[in-house]
Amino acid sequence: VNPDMTHFGAIVPCGIGDRPVTSLAMLLGEAPGMDEVAERIAARGGVPPSSLKRQLELARLEEDGSVPPASDMVRNITSDLESLNGWLRELAKEAEDEDSTTFNLADGYVDEQEKTLWMMRAFMDA
Repeated sequence: VNPDMTHFGAIVPCGIGDRPVTSLAMLLGEAPGMDEVAERIAARGGVPPSSLKRQLELARLEEDGSVPPASDMVRNITSDLESLNGWLRELAKEAEDEDSTTFNLADGYVDEQEKTLWMMRAFMDA
Protein backbone atom coordinates (compact mmCIF):
# COMPACT_ATOMS: atom_id res chain seq x y z
CA VAL A 1 0.00 0.00 0.00
CA ASN A 2 2.70 2.46 1.02
CA PRO A 3 6.17 0.85 0.91
CA ASP A 4 9.52 2.62 1.12
CA MET A 5 10.03 3.14 -2.62
CA THR A 6 13.80 3.72 -2.33
CA HIS A 7 14.20 -0.05 -2.43
CA PHE A 8 12.72 -0.12 -5.93
CA GLY A 9 14.72 2.74 -7.50
CA ALA A 10 16.87 0.53 -9.74
CA ILE A 11 13.89 -1.27 -11.30
CA VAL A 12 12.80 -0.20 -14.79
CA PRO A 13 9.29 -1.70 -15.02
CA CYS A 14 8.53 -3.23 -18.39
CA GLY A 15 11.55 -1.43 -19.81
CA ILE A 16 9.73 1.91 -19.55
CA GLY A 17 12.39 4.26 -18.20
CA ASP A 18 10.16 7.26 -17.47
CA ARG A 19 7.57 5.23 -15.49
CA PRO A 20 9.00 4.22 -12.11
CA VAL A 21 7.71 1.47 -9.86
CA THR A 22 4.75 2.88 -7.95
CA SER A 23 2.52 2.23 -4.96
CA LEU A 24 -1.09 2.93 -4.04
CA ALA A 25 0.10 5.91 -2.03
CA MET A 26 1.88 7.36 -5.05
CA LEU A 27 -1.04 6.67 -7.40
CA LEU A 28 -3.72 8.03 -5.10
CA GLY A 29 -1.78 10.85 -3.50
CA GLU A 30 -2.32 9.07 -0.22
CA ALA A 31 -3.14 5.49 0.58
CA PRO A 32 -5.39 4.15 3.26
CA GLY A 33 -3.53 2.58 6.13
CA MET A 34 -3.53 -1.17 6.46
CA ASP A 35 -5.73 -0.77 9.55
CA GLU A 36 -8.35 1.05 7.47
CA VAL A 37 -8.27 -1.67 4.81
CA ALA A 38 -8.55 -4.37 7.49
CA GLU A 39 -11.42 -2.46 9.14
CA ARG A 40 -13.31 -2.30 5.85
CA ILE A 41 -12.85 -6.05 5.33
CA ALA A 42 -14.11 -6.78 8.84
CA ALA A 43 -17.02 -4.34 8.46
CA ARG A 44 -18.11 -6.25 5.36
CA GLY A 45 -18.13 -9.52 7.32
CA GLY A 46 -14.76 -10.81 6.16
CA VAL A 47 -11.59 -11.72 7.97
CA PRO A 48 -8.56 -9.63 7.00
CA PRO A 49 -5.71 -11.84 5.79
CA SER A 50 -2.99 -11.80 8.40
CA SER A 51 -0.28 -13.74 6.58
CA LEU A 52 1.33 -13.77 3.15
CA LYS A 53 0.14 -17.36 2.71
CA ARG A 54 -3.48 -16.29 3.24
CA GLN A 55 -3.07 -13.29 0.93
CA LEU A 56 -1.76 -15.58 -1.81
CA GLU A 57 -4.70 -17.94 -1.30
CA LEU A 58 -7.09 -15.02 -1.79
CA ALA A 59 -5.27 -13.52 -4.79
CA ARG A 60 -7.33 -13.40 -7.98
CA LEU A 61 -4.62 -12.29 -10.39
CA GLU A 62 -2.35 -14.92 -11.90
CA GLU A 63 1.39 -14.40 -11.96
CA ASP A 64 3.07 -14.55 -15.36
CA GLY A 65 6.32 -16.33 -14.58
CA SER A 66 7.78 -15.58 -18.01
CA VAL A 67 9.71 -12.51 -19.11
CA PRO A 68 7.68 -11.29 -22.07
CA PRO A 69 8.62 -8.33 -24.24
CA ALA A 70 7.94 -4.91 -22.68
CA SER A 71 4.87 -4.31 -24.86
CA ASP A 72 3.32 -7.58 -23.61
CA MET A 73 4.14 -6.63 -20.02
CA VAL A 74 2.28 -3.35 -20.45
CA ARG A 75 -0.70 -5.23 -21.91
CA ASN A 76 -0.60 -7.68 -18.98
CA ILE A 77 -0.46 -4.89 -16.42
CA THR A 78 -3.30 -3.06 -18.15
CA SER A 79 -5.39 -6.22 -18.16
CA ASP A 80 -4.71 -6.76 -14.45
CA LEU A 81 -5.67 -3.17 -13.63
CA GLU A 82 -8.88 -3.56 -15.63
CA SER A 83 -9.68 -6.71 -13.63
CA LEU A 84 -8.95 -4.96 -10.34
CA ASN A 85 -11.14 -2.04 -11.34
CA GLY A 86 -13.97 -4.41 -12.20
CA TRP A 87 -13.76 -6.03 -8.77
CA LEU A 88 -13.64 -2.61 -7.12
CA ARG A 89 -16.76 -1.56 -9.06
CA GLU A 90 -18.52 -4.72 -7.84
CA LEU A 91 -17.51 -3.92 -4.25
CA ALA A 92 -18.69 -0.33 -4.59
CA LYS A 93 -22.04 -1.46 -6.00
CA GLU A 94 -22.53 -3.97 -3.16
CA ALA A 95 -21.64 -1.35 -0.54
CA GLU A 96 -23.41 1.65 -2.04
CA ASP A 97 -26.66 1.46 -0.06
CA GLU A 98 -25.41 0.04 3.23
CA ASP A 99 -21.77 1.02 3.77
CA SER A 100 -20.85 4.49 2.58
CA THR A 101 -17.28 4.26 3.90
CA THR A 102 -16.48 1.16 1.83
CA PHE A 103 -18.33 2.63 -1.15
CA ASN A 104 -16.29 5.85 -0.99
CA LEU A 105 -13.02 3.95 -0.59
CA ALA A 106 -13.71 1.62 -3.54
CA ASP A 107 -15.14 4.39 -5.72
CA GLY A 108 -12.08 6.56 -5.07
CA TYR A 109 -9.77 3.73 -6.10
CA VAL A 110 -11.78 3.22 -9.30
CA ASP A 111 -11.47 6.90 -10.20
CA GLU A 112 -7.70 6.91 -9.69
CA GLN A 113 -7.17 3.59 -11.46
CA GLU A 114 -9.11 4.90 -14.46
CA LYS A 115 -6.50 7.65 -14.84
CA THR A 116 -3.72 5.07 -14.75
CA LEU A 117 -5.55 2.87 -17.25
CA TRP A 118 -6.00 5.82 -19.58
CA MET A 119 -2.23 6.44 -19.49
CA MET A 120 -1.47 2.75 -20.03
CA ARG A 121 -3.83 2.55 -23.03
CA ALA A 122 -2.37 5.75 -24.49
CA PHE A 123 1.11 4.28 -24.14
CA MET A 124 0.05 1.09 -25.92
CA ASP A 125 -1.59 3.06 -28.73
CA ALA A 126 1.49 5.24 -29.28
